Amino acid sequence: MDNFFSDADLADKLLQRKTTIFGTVRRNKCFLPNEFLAKKKLKLNDSLFGFSDNKCILSYQGHKNKNVILLSTMHTQPVILPGEKRKPEIVMYYNSTKGGRCGLCHWKVNKKGTVKCHKCCNFLCKDYVAKSVAYCEICNT
Repeated sequence: MDNFFSDADLADKLLQRKTTIFGTVRRNKCFLPNEFLAKKKLKLNDSLFGFSDNKCILSYQGHKNKNVILLSTMHTQPVILPGEKRKPEIVMYYNSTKGGRCGLCHWKVNKKGTVKCHKCCNFLCKDYVAKSVAYCEICNT
């Protein structure tokens, strides 16, 4: 969900309709506690989780002086994946659902460097298609 629309009130209303939401949150939203807005309090690759009812708020410090704030009604546990960057599961899920990535090699692609599969509608980068095969490996067409 776009960060303009991500809000705790909207999350509650959609949960009443049995629909979950997930997305980034702008810093000017009034429902965010001050702890989630402070960029300098978290160390690099640290996470701060907040839970309320069926909502989860995450602040992840992926880069120096830049944190990402996410709101999710899908995640209920503070799961951090092992590895050097200690990324939370919520961040990994967000990255996997973002658009503008090749469906096979997951590199960021721009509109000029893509081929769209007519059957499964995945965008594939021309470099990957040229190096491997001339068809979509996702749907085998």
